[in-house]
Amino acid sequence: MSTMVVGSSVGRLFADGSPPVGREGRAISRLTRAASRDLKAGLVARDSVVFNDLFTLGREHGLEVHDSSVLKLGLNFLAALPGTVQAPELSMDHDGELLLDWRGNSGAMLTVSLRADGRLSYAARLSSRNVEHGTKEFIEDIPKSIISLVQQVTSC
Repeated sequence: MSTMVVGSSVGRLFADGSPPVGREGRAISRLTRAASRDLKAGLVARDSVVFNDLFTLGREHGLEVHDSSVLKLGLNFLAALPGTVQAPELSMDHDGELLLDWRGNSGAMLTVSLRADGRLSYAARLSSRNVEHGTKEFIEDIPKSIISLVQQVTSC
């Protein structure tokens, strides 16, 4: 069996030691190349900046992302955001929760607080008369209501 590796410097896939063998191997190689190409095409440069921001935020607080439960969860949260959604501003709360903020042009805002155990608290102001807040759980998928709020805030 061959192991597929994405080469970051040349953007091609390489088999570990030998090319794929047989019709199935070539089909898997073709599908993997297509998936990698689609993934790279969907990755906007600004999206990678928010991941860098998370690592920088961790270092500013004396934490490494892979050693901190809340930062690892934050990394998963950022990865779960749809590519069409504006990237948030990041900060750490005094109690160790990760804060993610989105602001719209007309004063709309959304703040999401992510705790290490997956508790997701949020507060949104879409207008002076339209305010929402609550608590959800984040495990692997961001609740659709939160994605909807992000979209509403950033479209204002």
